[in-house]
Amino acid sequence: MRFSAAEFDLMLYELLEADPPMFDTLCSIVEKELMPSIRGWCANDPALRGRYCEDEILNDTQHKIIRTCITSFFLREGRTEPNRDMEQFCRWIYTIAHNTARDCASKYRECIIVDYDELQERITDDEAEEYLTEDIAAIFDLAMSFKNVIYKLLAWLCVAVIILKEADKRSVATEILVDRFANASLDSMLDFLISELRDYPELMLDASQEKKMREALDEKDDEGVRIGDRPFSHFFMSKGGKYSVSDWIHRINHSIKENFVW
Repeated sequence: MRFSAAEFDLMLYELLEADPPMFDTLCSIVEKELMPSIRGWCANDPALRGRYCEDEILNDTQHKIIRTCITSFFLREGRTEPNRDMEQFCRWIYTIAHNTARDCASKYRECIIVDYDELQERITDDEAEEYLTEDIAAIFDLAMSFKNVIYKLLAWLCVAVIILKEADKRSVATEILVDRFANASLDSMLDFLISELRDYPELMLDASQEKKMREALDEKDDEGVRIGDRPFSHFFMSKGGKYSVSDWIHRINHSIKENFVW
């Protein structure tokens, strides 16, 4: 614990005996105890990394604790004497903070993975700092293993990266991708992907994956044109770029849902 028994007693006095109740020491204890964990979650969650969400998560956590600490912890179930178990209090506020961080992550993520909420529900608190990166990395590997034509796979991977770095929703990321790369070559899309993934070492393509993709780009189509030289828009369906990319992502996500072990 990062707070003292004296601080804990002062907090109880301010909450239960002061008139009106005061929350200064409560908020100080919550920040002191939880901020290191919150920083760790934000650093390890791709949906939160780089978004500077630490203060947002802390503030939301403090508000939830202020609203519920007396009835849900200190004087729960009609207690006449307050619960003074400091370790139990730490576990209680940690759970609230952890759930708040998850809610914040889901707000910033319209998942590149279908059923992401299902994945979250299967994760225990003990895995808080590594579950997101490990499973997203596994899903990237799974997507790479499917026998998708190269332009569909590149679209899925690039949209995933755009969601992680600059867009809150898949629909927005799809628009960004189409606007940015419609007239660019598939080679440039792969270069973009590799460059952006440097910020996410756990998601980086390994040498065999990059080689496989470059070999696919080096192949020639029925007209004898190297595929990597083709503009992305060459592969759009008649309904346009956004529809095409959305369709390809939906199909790959469906395959992930069927094959990923949740």
